[in-house]
Amino acid sequence: MFFNRAEAGLAVGLLFVVESNAEYVSNSDVGFVFLMQFFARYLRFIRVNLVRIITYNTKEEKDMQEYLVLLKVNPASLADTIEAIRKMAQKPVAGVDLQYSINIFGRWDAGLWIKADENSQTSQLVQKIRKELNGVTDIYPIPTFPHGTADST
Repeated sequence: MFFNRAEAGLAVGLLFVVESNAEYVSNSDVGFVFLMQFFARYLRFIRVNLVRIITYNTKEEKDMQEYLVLLKVNPASLADTIEAIRKMAQKPVAGVDLQYSINIFGRWDAGLWIKADENSQTSQLVQKIRKELNGVTDIYPIPTFPHGTADST
């Protein structure tokens, strides 16, 4: 689960509002009060963990270059190769995080959306794909950058 900063701020803000309002419930209904206190504790837990996730993802987003890796697959082994792509490890090479595997219709048959610490690690992934996925006939890694940003990553 990845959030941009605006979504993350909104989520944490909403959790804080609900949590703080749960503390002001009257004591007239003991069951309701217990439920609201439980809910408040649960929301605190979610908020703490959500902040950890957001902090971790924001740090990674700054440090890692994103790539779209296009794959051409031999039609005779298409089903087996696509299945092998789907079963690839989350970190197929040190310093590379596999974000998505993509089915593509047209000139290319499949794709991978990855994040890599360095360009050399993307090259290592390309070599690994060539060795381990026999049905892949062509690989085309494309470095990407966030839309609307003048800074290159």
